[in-house]
Amino acid sequence: MSDPDETLHVHVFSHAEDRPPGDVLGAITELNDPRVRFASQFIGSFQVYAHLEVESIADAQDLANSLWPQGIRTEMGVEIKVAQRGPKRGSPDHCALIRVRPRDDPFEVLDRIEARFEPLFDPEEYTWGAAVITGRGYDLLVDLGRPTIGQLRKAILDELREVEGIGKTDTSFADLRVNAFRPEG
Repeated sequence: MSDPDETLHVHVFSHAEDRPPGDVLGAITELNDPRVRFASQFIGSFQVYAHLEVESIADAQDLANSLWPQGIRTEMGVEIKVAQRGPKRGSPDHCALIRVRPRDDPFEVLDRIEARFEPLFDPEEYTWGAAVITGRGYDLLVDLGRPTIGQLRKAILDELREVEGIGKTDTSFADLRVNAFRPEG
C-alpha cells in the first residue's frame, strides 16, 4: 500500500446463502490475495466475514467481482473513522462482531466505546476494536475478543450494552481456533 492515508479498510459480510460457509471461507482464502487481511466463519446474521485493506473502492469492487462467479454474495462496509483500535486487528480465541445502530451521533458513540474499552485492553485476554462504517441499517462495527465464549457474552451484555447511545445491535460470533485466516500470523 502506497499511502496509509489513502488505504481503505473494508469489512465484508457474506450470507453464504447457496453454499456451505466453509466453502465460502475457502474460496476467499484460496484467492491468496494480499488485500485479504483476515477472514473467518461466523455464527449469526452473516456466516463469513473478511477484512480487506485496499487502495480504492475500485480495488474492493475488483475483489468482490472475483468472488461473484463462485456464488459468493456480500455486503461491504467502508471504515469512515476508526477508534484507537480498529475492528479485526487481532483477537483472542473467541470474538464477536457487533454491528450497531446508534441512538446518538455515531462519532460520539465511537468515542464512548473507546473510553469504555481502552482501559480493559489486554492482547491476550481482552481485545476490542471499533469504527464508524458505511452499512445497511448500522453505522458502527465493534469487535470484541475474549478467551472464552462466556467472557465474551459478559463483555457484550455487561459492558458494550451499557455504553450510552448503543441502540439496536446485530451480533455474530466466531471461534478463531478452528477457522481463522490470518495471512500475517
